[in-house]
Amino acid sequence: EVTSFTGEETDFMQGYIRKVEEEAHCCFKSSVSTRKNYFYFACERSTKPSGKSKGEPTKTRANSCKAYVSFKLIKDG
Repeated sequence: EVTSFTGEETDFMQGYIRKVEEEAHCCFKSSVSTRKNYFYFACERSTKPSGKSKGEPTKTRANSCKAYVSFKLIKDG
């Protein structure tokens, strides 16, 4: 999806993440910037399961969820 916006980049990304979280009933971790103008938000449940739970969703929140949202910012002009 390509979206144009005006204003602060962080405000746009945080607003978009909040919208996705509300619609999908999920939560995302803080962003990771792996490259210039590229930001990646992973699901809060994306870490590998550990301990006695063995990844069972009823016993742990860390169940290897693969959902993410990423942003590639391109400035015009």
